[in-house]
Amino acid sequence: MQAIHQLLAILLCFIASCLALIAQNNPDELFEEALCLGENKKDIPLAIDVLKKAVTEYEQTENWEEIASCYNEISINYIKTKKYKEVIDFCAMALEQLEQASFKNNVDIANIYFNQGIAYRRLEKYVESLEAYKEALNIYQEQDYFDDWVALTYRNAAFNCSRLLNYKLQLEYLNIPLQRGYKGKYAVSLYNSLASRYNYMEKEEKAWNTYQKALAISKSKKDTALLNATGAGILLKDKKYDEALKLIEYSNVYYKENKPTYLPDSYKITADIYAQKGAINRALSFYNKALELTQQNKKNKNRSLASLYVHIGGFYEQNNKTSEALQQYQKALIQVIPNFNSENTSDNPSLASLHPESYIMTAAARKADLLSQLYQEKKEVNYLKDAAYCYQVSLEATRLIKQTYGADEAKEYLGAYNYKTVEKNIQCHYDLYQLTNDNEYLETAFENIERSKANVLTEAINKNKTAIFTNVPDSLMGRERTLRVDIADAKKSLQIHQYSMAPQDTQRIKKLESQLSNFEQSYDYLLHHLKKEYPKFEKSLHQFDVPKLNFIQNSLLKDQQTLLEYFWGEKHLYAVSINKFKTKIHQIAIDSILIDLLNQFFAYFENAGRSMKNNPLGYEETAYQLYKKIYAPFVESANTSVLIIPDGPLNFIPFDALITQTYKRNNPQEFAYLLHQQAIHYAYSATILCQKTLVKSNVNKNLMAVAPIFKKKERNLATLEHSKEELNKIKQSLGTLDKIIAEEATLAKFKKQASAYKIIHLSTHANASVDTSDPPPHIEFFDQALYLPELYAMQLPANLVVLSACQTGLGKIQKGEGAMSLARGFSYAGVGALLSSLWSVNHKSSTDLVQLFYQNLASGASQAQALHQAKKHHIQHTSQSSYALPYYWAALVYIENQMDSKLSLNIEPTTNESIYNNACWYLILSAFLVLGAFLFRKVLT
Repeated sequence: MQAIHQLLAILLCFIASCLALIAQNNPDELFEEALCLGENKKDIPLAIDVLKKAVTEYEQTENWEEIASCYNEISINYIKTKKYKEVIDFCAMALEQLEQASFKNNVDIANIYFNQGIAYRRLEKYVESLEAYKEALNIYQEQDYFDDWVALTYRNAAFNCSRLLNYKLQLEYLNIPLQRGYKGKYAVSLYNSLASRYNYMEKEEKAWNTYQKALAISKSKKDTALLNATGAGILLKDKKYDEALKLIEYSNVYYKENKPTYLPDSYKITADIYAQKGAINRALSFYNKALELTQQNKKNKNRSLASLYVHIGGFYEQNNKTSEALQQYQKALIQVIPNFNSENTSDNPSLASLHPESYIMTAAARKADLLSQLYQEKKEVNYLKDAAYCYQVSLEATRLIKQTYGADEAKEYLGAYNYKTVEKNIQCHYDLYQLTNDNEYLETAFENIERSKANVLTEAINKNKTAIFTNVPDSLMGRERTLRVDIADAKKSLQIHQYSMAPQDTQRIKKLESQLSNFEQSYDYLLHHLKKEYPKFEKSLHQFDVPKLNFIQNSLLKDQQTLLEYFWGEKHLYAVSINKFKTKIHQIAIDSILIDLLNQFFAYFENAGRSMKNNPLGYEETAYQLYKKIYAPFVESANTSVLIIPDGPLNFIPFDALITQTYKRNNPQEFAYLLHQQAIHYAYSATILCQKTLVKSNVNKNLMAVAPIFKKKERNLATLEHSKEELNKIKQSLGTLDKIIAEEATLAKFKKQASAYKIIHLSTHANASVDTSDPPPHIEFFDQALYLPELYAMQLPANLVVLSACQTGLGKIQKGEGAMSLARGFSYAGVGALLSSLWSVNHKSSTDLVQLFYQNLASGASQAQALHQAKKHHIQHTSQSSYALPYYWAALVYIENQMDSKLSLNIEPTTNESIYNNACWYLILSAFLVLGAFLFRKVLT
């Protein structure tokens, strides 16, 4: 009996062992066991081992989806133990398994990207982190999935955007959950981040209102501490120091007891308050506390320390402690550049070591400012050289940051934000060139001037070429264009509603803002996808090098031609003049004399040129003084053609209307206009001129002329009777043209047909909208207006667009881009060259000029020559001497976007010309026959 019991016991043990073995080899149970172990931090290593065993078992059945789940769970455990490189590796392995299983976009994949985003963010790789979050958000959006997790993804993505100074995208990401009515656990954090950003952007009222919204829904002491820090920052901007200190003190106490890792940021705000209050020692004490805590919390190089060093550097700078400030900026650079460790302020990082990081941009610029200041004090040239190099470091970091952006507005904002640094850099290189006569400094000064011009426009023109070279599918580029159209339509609707907003339209505007945000998010993701899937596209997109001076001299310029490029800064106007033989750089102070002279000059063109007509000699003197100030010192009179790249208010000067010498004769036909000495035309940048455009198109027709006329004053627009005459005169010059007039001249018809023509002529109304109270910039068609954002979304491969309308060359000046005009919009769409107007043109004189322009084109003149000759003919042959005043002929300017953009037209003669030509041929043929008969008879004789 006892033996039987022993046998049963052995059997039971065997069965139990088998069951245990079976359980051990069940991957589902292993996965569940790992989940339980992962809840306890000390058991996380064991949980990871169990998950790896589960992977081995799942591999036996090729269950790729479950393997991916295991890898994702391993990455989550590594997040808990702060092993972020391992997180990235296992997330990549999880995505690879799902790809192998042909597993399409679902929420599980988005969650893997979210984990990847966390890891990159903790490693301070903000570009990679943002890309991972974008992948997650795109999936959430496609799946129409939204919860707290998605709100957190938006918040974290917004955090990365702020690190990259992409404030536009940051605001979009923060607003999207709130626009959906989100009130979950991260709502306070979203409102708080919004309030902080508005405060930084100096929108104090908006910041305070958003802060109050967050306070209204906050429920915990943690929320209160977070919001008090933000509120203190807003009050600090308003110089309410005591109120700010009360708020921040609460945060300091709470974080000290509950969240020590948050304490350094709270101390930094405290220090900033004391610094602005003038309590120097108290400020320094809190800066040092923040430094000490940050060094304890983070052992490796990190951005938080860089931020503190920059703040402390600014503090020392304000207190005239230059040496100490320099040291702080040097330490900041060390923290954000991996292989740069020198605390010697004479040492600088290489340009090749830089990456997209805003504190490189800021610390390098601040260091450069101090070195430049030391040069002014001590006149030691090494300080100036170091300053110039540090400015180059700052601007290169800016360029790398800008490359991470999708939206044009974000790029334009950063270009304007950094404009002062560009000017200081040009100043340093100008001074070095004057001291050393080293052409390298001249080259760099020109490069910086050129890089301050039309960056977004240059990239837009480059995009189509890049897509063709890098074999991006037409379907994707078609999607890119469709999204740009969607964005343009949404912007147009939003701008119109905002301009004519009634109180009841508020909800409509919110809806349009949300719609625009969704389109922009989709566009941003598409660009991200293109860069990811087509690395050559990403690399080539930003490869448009500034042309070297010797290339401009040897390849761009013709004999007796000058390129004159301006940079309008806060302190100085710079001009670089280049001809076939030499290059010079000039500097002029922007003082009250120059400003007054410009204002006087512009005043003569206002009110239909009445001041000019009433006082032509006054205009002659003003235009002569301006000529001597901004032109004569730079251009040799022997040069017959000058290509001008203007900047600032010079964008609106018709240079050919300047006066080269005064005769004091009260006859405008005898004025010494610059026009008589040199042919003037314009460009947005030399870089754009040197780009080869390869836009796919089917341009095969000569000219399309569009004239809505508005005979019945449709939409309250004045009738343009002169348009018919203008089109008839064009026909006389070119023989044939395709006319779209009156009610046929719709926007839809224009968009459908425009891409087939070499020349597009628009005779209509336009509005530059230089005043904020005006509607958005637009050009009118019979049924509706074409707005500037829509132009940016179009593709127009025409060689030439003639804008026979008012103010098409005017627009708001955007630093780093130029005049945001309708002419620029057509250039953005791909047009080779433009004729546009700088003010409301006189109908009769503009019609005559346009006819002469087309006659000259038909005779074989280049486009620039055709306009130049037309203006000269107008002055010499006008029936009234007052019509020789520049108001009547100088508004039209020629803007070139391509080198050698000479038109090849199929000119057909008019009916009368055909008869005449045929008669001539008959006479010639008859003469040959008579002569032949005579010779034949003579031979016979």
